[in-house]
Amino acid sequence: MKRGLFHYLLVVSAAVFIGGMEEVYQGFVPDRTSSFLDVGADALGAVTSVFLVALISRYRRKRLLKVPDVKSRL
Repeated sequence: MKRGLFHYLLVVSAAVFIGGMEEVYQGFVPDRTSSFLDVGADALGAVTSVFLVALISRYRRKRLLKVPDVKSRL
């Protein structure tokens, strides 16, 4: 498994775990309800964020590789 993919999966897993724990906690708070849909929304937000970060970092990496070397112009 690639190193970047491992980190992305770790971030998504942590977000889903924390979202799940938050929903468990809300089940014990008066006037609050817990919902698996909220955990799903947390997971969707984490996956979307990781996808955007990966897309932006890939774009920046490709863009940096295209920059000509200053020494070659001298």
